[in-house]
Amino acid sequence: SKAGILGLTRAVAKELASRGVCVNAIAPGFIQTDMTDALTDEQGFSTTSVSLATSMFFVVGGVSGRVIAPLIERHDIRLVIGAGGLVSTLSLYLIGSVTSIVALYAVYLLMAIGFALVGLIPGTTLVTRWFHERRAFALAVASTGLSFGGLSYTIFASWLIDDRGLADAAPILAGLGIVGVAVALGAQDLFKNLIAGLLIIGEQ
Repeated sequence: SKAGILGLTRAVAKELASRGVCVNAIAPGFIQTDMTDALTDEQGFSTTSVSLATSMFFVVGGVSGRVIAPLIERHDIRLVIGAGGLVSTLSLYLIGSVTSIVALYAVYLLMAIGFALVGLIPGTTLVTRWFHERRAFALAVASTGLSFGGLSYTIFASWLIDDRGLADAAPILAGLGIVGVAVALGAQDLFKNLIAGLLIIGEQ
């Protein structure tokens, strides 16, 4: 539900930015996942430390939007997404071997920046550039796809961490992340045509 609220907030912020409207979301609280459980159970971090790292992830991810938007304006968006893919997969690879508080926060910092670079801001920017008519519907389709992809990846990651432990699961998740970003970058026209097709179906 928090991912949905954050996605909605970013999409609305993108639409209203030209009118000087600032849109914010507050999502407080510790989010317990298999990865956070593994960090406390397998790697010995306290729940407080992991909670602070998770909070930092969301704060940094939100603030990063101020930097990502100008990057997208000045550079090819594929370079931005590619850089984000490298950073996020590096953080996933490292998360399984962190042993100190400083390293934990550093990895979460990398993860926040990386996920912001490949997440909703670049995604919604692409969609708004592609579609000028029925843009809201196109954004809704793209956001649904992002949410579904995130949910599917989370379910698989949860199973993998339970089955192998975080130390062994992290490199596999990082490798899948690299493959996913490569496919996304190479199949932009396919995704564009898919959304266009759904728009036509919606009109009918």
